[in-house]
Amino acid sequence: SNFEKELKLKQEKRNRVKKLEEEALKKKQQLIDEQNRKKRELFLKKAAEEEREAKKAENFVAILEAKEREWFEKLQQTQKIQENAYVYLENALMRDGTGEGGLQSYTND
Repeated sequence: SNFEKELKLKQEKRNRVKKLEEEALKKKQQLIDEQNRKKRELFLKKAAEEEREAKKAENFVAILEAKEREWFEKLQQTQKIQENAYVYLENALMRDGTGEGGLQSYTND
């Protein structure tokens, strides 16, 4: 009958509309998923870059600390050499008998 044909056409039309709506929703979700994937990739890329920069900074600080220790040791060695030289000179002056007060006899002139 005519009524059944019309009913069938309306049902097919509703099905097509429903299918189009579902496809549109699916495309929208795919777009959202793609945007989220890109945001995540960007975030991970930035995080990795920040981690590399932090490692560089840590390495630089470690190098500076090592240099600082090295310079401090050299300073201590230099001070020890100066101290030994002073004691040696003072003993030499005392052995020569040129000054009873050690270096004071030279520095007070």
